Amino acid sequence: MLHRVFCLPFLLSPVIGDQTRYRDVLPSFRPAKTQRECHVHKCERWPSDETFTARKCHRRKGHLERMGSQQKSMPNVPRVTMSDPRVFYEKHVAAAEPVVLAGAAAAATGGVAWTDDFLSRRCHLDDAHGGGPWLANVEMSKVVVNSTRGPREPINFCTFLRDYLKPEFKDKMYLIAPLTDPGVQLGKHVEMPAVLQCPEMHESVHETRLWMSSGNTTSELHIDTKDNLMLQVFGTKSIYLFPPSQSHKMYMDYHVRYGESPVNPERVDLDKWPMFAQLEGGMVAHLRGGDALFIPEGWWHQIRTGPERNAAVTWEFEPYEGLFPNSFGQDTFEQERLWSRQVL
Repeated sequence: MLHRVFCLPFLLSPVIGDQTRYRDVLPSFRPAKTQRECHVHKCERWPSDETFTARKCHRRKGHLERMGSQQKSMPNVPRVTMSDPRVFYEKHVAAAEPVVLAGAAAAATGGVAWTDDFLSRRCHLDDAHGGGPWLANVEMSKVVVNSTRGPREPINFCTFLRDYLKPEFKDKMYLIAPLTDPGVQLGKHVEMPAVLQCPEMHESVHETRLWMSSGNTTSELHIDTKDNLMLQVFGTKSIYLFPPSQSHKMYMDYHVRYGESPVNPERVDLDKWPMFAQLEGGMVAHLRGGDALFIPEGWWHQIRTGPERNAAVTWEFEPYEGLFPNSFGQDTFEQERLWSRQVL
């Protein structure tokens, strides 16, 4: 804990100067020119892309391929069986190290199978809150390449369960819903994971969310601004992760939203983003139903779900909230928005 908390300001001080600008000092990290046009949910090809793809012996490793293929290796995130919150805190939260917790999601849900019938009996608010519809946000696209997410529509959870497996919604309907809203019945069927049951963590929980789809969803490449424990309730997921030290190679400062990379992780254009090929420290976590993954704050990641019905519950917590409130200053985050230079 002391290493992570007290070393951070000293690590940042050499690279944050009053007159230092990231764009001037590190021009090589600017995006290069390309004629490919990428949008929120797709990336248009060059006419010559098909020919180029066929000539694999002449191509750079991972060019125009999915994220992860540009690196020499992507070892698996360590997989452990753990329930002691103190050990979890010291080895992973304080050290900011990802870890897969085998069986942690199954333990938090009591081993109950979340079938659609089980969920349908809990798709309304409880009687104390009128028994009305539980409105959840649903994205009408399951694939996010880059830029802003959306569009989102508030939909009755019962309606979502009725429609999300229908063929006409094959590429749509990705549900994101808080389980902590008043009257939500499903939240009562997820216990706080054992590894979070110490004050530093459970008292700093901000939100618990359900993420559910019929499968084949992909996220943009992004960071979370809080620590995140993801419980994989059913289905499978693969999460590709890179440490905060690689932020400058993600070209974060050239995105319109804090915490997101403009690189399309489904089709990495190394002509435009050449530094992406030099990423280091990457890992991948393959989750099965019942597993959990700890994603530390600031770690870059992309999430890909398997083709089957899929649901996860995330616990977002911030054990260091309020410590060193004036360490960074307003200009660093809000005015310049050049965050990645702080973790070089």
